[in-house]
Amino acid sequence: MVVAAALAGLAAGLALMAVLDEEAAPAAAAAPEVVHELQVLNREMAALRADLGRQVQASPGDGEAQPADPVPLTASVDVERLLQELATVLAEVARHAGASPVAPQADPARRQRLHTLLVETLRGSRDRPSHLLWSVPQLLDAYGPPSSVHVNEDEGTVSWVFQFGDDGSAWFKVHDGLVISEWFRD
Repeated sequence: MVVAAALAGLAAGLALMAVLDEEAAPAAAAAPEVVHELQVLNREMAALRADLGRQVQASPGDGEAQPADPVPLTASVDVERLLQELATVLAEVARHAGASPVAPQADPARRQRLHTLLVETLRGSRDRPSHLLWSVPQLLDAYGPPSSVHVNEDEGTVSWVFQFGDDGSAWFKVHDGLVISEWFRD
């Protein structure tokens, strides 16, 4: 878990470097507490890398017996808190830099397109549209983020649900990044 947290922190740091450009740098410099938190996180990651390096060097060579319980990597309990704060900082820096978030914000016009399709299809005044083999980015671009997401681990699928109150809902079952089935409910 600690290694995963360290890797997540590394990935987040790389994402921060990608987001920061000449225009975004003043926004980050304007928040010294953010810089301090990133420095603390950087030191924590360096300590984790050093611990990992010592474990790799201390591992026995070929033909030698493996230790029963390897020494676990350790990190302070603040790692998760720092990662959460880093995610918040990254979102803020992206907002200041004008970068778009990972998922588009809910756009009433996008939702209205799907709502109109849903109502007209359920009334029978329109043929049911097909979203089969649409990619997840296509769904996001067309309708915005879903109201909810349901994971079916047995099938390896994720269902995206767009709720429209009393008018019903649109469901898209996604497998391997593509819509494999869809249905509208009253």
